Amino acid sequence: MNVYNINTNAYLISMDGKDLGDRDLNAYDITPAQAGAIAREALSLSSDVSLDGALLELYPGRGNFLLFVRFPLSPPAFFSFDSLEDLLGAVLRCPGEPVSDLFYIDGRYILSIRFPDDTSPLLMFGEFGTPLQRPAGYGLYLSEHGRMLARNEAVGRIKSAFVQNRFNNLTSVLQ
Repeated sequence: MNVYNINTNAYLISMDGKDLGDRDLNAYDITPAQAGAIAREALSLSSDVSLDGALLELYPGRGNFLLFVRFPLSPPAFFSFDSLEDLLGAVLRCPGEPVSDLFYIDGRYILSIRFPDDTSPLLMFGEFGTPLQRPAGYGLYLSEHGRMLARNEAVGRIKSAFVQNRFNNLTSVLQ
C-alpha cells in the first residue's frame, strides 16, 4: 500500500494485487466501510477519528485500486495587515501551519487562511490585523490584481524564515 500526500487535506492511496490479497479484498467489491477502514489504516487514524465529511473516491482496476481521500477545509478567512510586524505578530500566534496564501495589494498585506477544523482565526489575528468580510473567491481577485508573496504555505514559510533569522542573529551575537 502506498500513500501520497496530494495537498494539505487530500491523499491518494494505491493498493496492488498483493495488498488486496493480504486483506482478502476484490478491487471491484470494496464497500464504503472497507474503504474507510483502508483510509484509517493508510493514514494511521485511530478508530475514534471521524471520516464524516471526508470524500472517498474509489477507482478499481485489474488487480489494483486507487482511493482518493479528501478532508473538508473551512472557507478561507481574509485578514489585512498594515505592516510586516503586524503580520509576523499574527503568524507567530497561529497554531500549526494551516493552508494559507499571502498577497500584497494597495500597500497592505492580505492573508488568506484555512483551517481543517472550526478554529477561529479571528481570536488569533484580530489583535494584529483587520478581518475582511469577503467571499471565498476573493483569493482569485487578489491573484489577478495583487502580488502573490506565498502560496499554500504562507504561515509556515513566515514562521520558518523568522525562526531561522532569529537563530542567525543569535549565533552572530554569541560569536
